[in-house]
Amino acid sequence: MDFSRIMAGEPIRVGERVGCRLWRYRLVPLQLLSWRGEFEWSDEPFQGAPDDGDQCGIHANKTMSDLREYIGGSPGTTPTCLWIYEGGCDGVVIGSVALWGVVIIHQHGYRAQYARPLAFLEAYGKQADRALLRLRSRFGVEA
Repeated sequence: MDFSRIMAGEPIRVGERVGCRLWRYRLVPLQLLSWRGEFEWSDEPFQGAPDDGDQCGIHANKTMSDLREYIGGSPGTTPTCLWIYEGGCDGVVIGSVALWGVVIIHQHGYRAQYARPLAFLEAYGKQADRALLRLRSRFGVEA
């Protein structure tokens, strides 16, 4: 990036990382929820919770293999983890996420200060295909 060409007020991103992530979804009204807790992701970049020890920030795995190991299951099969939250959501969605701000790197993943979805790749649960299309449209992301 040529920093000498940046005009005042233009956004700058330096050091963005990409991770793999799991979310929960609800269809009515359409909501993208964090895997743990009732944190809803909006169209704006998501900010992680304040430092509460070693669990602060937005979690993401480094690779899809790491994520699949964490959630159970292989590509195309329903992740084992879906059945844990069956009553609290309509399903789960797997995708990628951009991470920035303070990013803590671990062996298999990251914890970041800020994040936004980059892609929704797979969904499992009620009306999974419809959920994918609606989430992709709402967040302006690719498959």
